[in-house]
Amino acid sequence: MERRLIIVRHGETEAVRTRTFSHPHLNLNERGVAQAREVGREFAERKLLVDTVIISPNARNLQTANAILGSMRTGPRVIIAPALDEKDQGRATGLPIPNSVAEVDRLAKIHGGETFGQAIERVGGAFDNLVDELRTGRLGNTVMLVGNGIANRVCLASVLELRGVEEMLRLAQSPCCINEVFVNGGRPVLTRLNGRAGEISILDARTD
Repeated sequence: MERRLIIVRHGETEAVRTRTFSHPHLNLNERGVAQAREVGREFAERKLLVDTVIISPNARNLQTANAILGSMRTGPRVIIAPALDEKDQGRATGLPIPNSVAEVDRLAKIHGGETFGQAIERVGGAFDNLVDELRTGRLGNTVMLVGNGIANRVCLASVLELRGVEEMLRLAQSPCCINEVFVNGGRPVLTRLNGRAGEISILDARTD
């Protein structure tokens, strides 16, 4: 049986708007809450039955998931998954995000955070386990993962078999975007990338 994994990025925050490193307790701004509710309305209109919601443990993801489910008026099983959480920025919270991978990794080492390689290893392993679990049917037929920009890119890069950090970062992940993956006995298949609520399910351009 073919099963569906829906990967949603959290809604807009002030850190997203200003392109600065975030912290785990940062909430959505008003626009971010509205974006999440719009995603929930799309899912409700499509009559999606979400069996399990997996959330990485920070405030903006929890708030996004709650807003989506509130619009859907459904009560799926909820799992908190620390291994799928965002790249740890250490003490770099509030600093501007550099444009180069090397500079981000340098700041991570200085401020006690994760390098891209470390985050990819952690999230990638957890995502592989999630796909295996989805294939068993124990999570149901439709699973929604609400996560962060880098962590979601790691998951999508795994589906697309991309190699290298630069190629992974070219995957666009706008606030509250929708990605859809079908999982069966073979390789997972990406059917929607960086979609916006209300749009036709198509593959978007892979650039920011």
